[in-house]
Amino acid sequence: MLPRGSGKSVVSTAMLLYLIATGKRKFAVIVSQSARSASMMMKDFYFILTNKDSPFSQDYPQVCLPFILSHGSTRRL
Repeated sequence: MLPRGSGKSVVSTAMLLYLIATGKRKFAVIVSQSARSASMMMKDFYFILTNKDSPFSQDYPQVCLPFILSHGSTRRL
């Protein structure tokens, strides 16, 4: 068990994004201490996926482009 402030959430977020982007996992489960914490982690995912200048979007544009083009809309077209 790692101590508080050691970056467990950052590592798990990065690993989850990597596994989804490379196709090693089709679905992901977020396990968190509370619903609020899981919601904050989902917001972090969305920010990474919609940020055009992030290294992740430059490495995996096929994953990020639909999120960038939707401009935050949740409607299906």
